[in-house]
Amino acid sequence: MNDGDDDEDVAPGEHYIYVARYGSNRIRAIADFTVIGGGEIIIDPEEGPVGTEVEIEGTEFGDSEDFTVEYDGDEIDIESGDSDTDSNGEFILTVIIPESTAGEHTIKVLGEDSGAEPQETFTVEPEITVSPTEANAN
Repeated sequence: MNDGDDDEDVAPGEHYIYVARYGSNRIRAIADFTVIGGGEIIIDPEEGPVGTEVEIEGTEFGDSEDFTVEYDGDEIDIESGDSDTDSNGEFILTVIIPESTAGEHTIKVLGEDSGAEPQETFTVEPEITVSPTEANAN
C-alpha cells in the first residue's frame, strides 16, 4: 500500500478500493466497482459486397477478455483470428459479412468483462451475379 499519490491508468473491468489509515497496513474498508467503456475497433475494408472478409482490430479492452462480435445486433462467427484479447487488451480477427441488404450496417464488439461496446459502420455494396455468363440467341 502507498499514500495514493501515484497516478495510474485504469483499464475497463472490475476494480477494488481499499481504505486504510495512513501508516497502517490494516485494511478498514473495501469497495468494488466496474469501469465501463474503453475499447476501440478499426475495420478494414469499410465497404464491400455480402461475403466480404472484414478484419477487425481491437484495442483498449480488458486483458485476456472474452468478447462477441455482432452485425446489426446479431452475433456472428469469427472466421479466423483471436477470440479473446491478449494481455494488452488487443485482438485481430476476421469476420465474413452475412446476407444483408445494400447500405449501412453496424459491426459491434462487446467486451464481456469491461462492458466495452465500440462499433463501426460497414457499407454493403450491391452486387449482381449472372449465370450462365453466355447463351445462344433464339
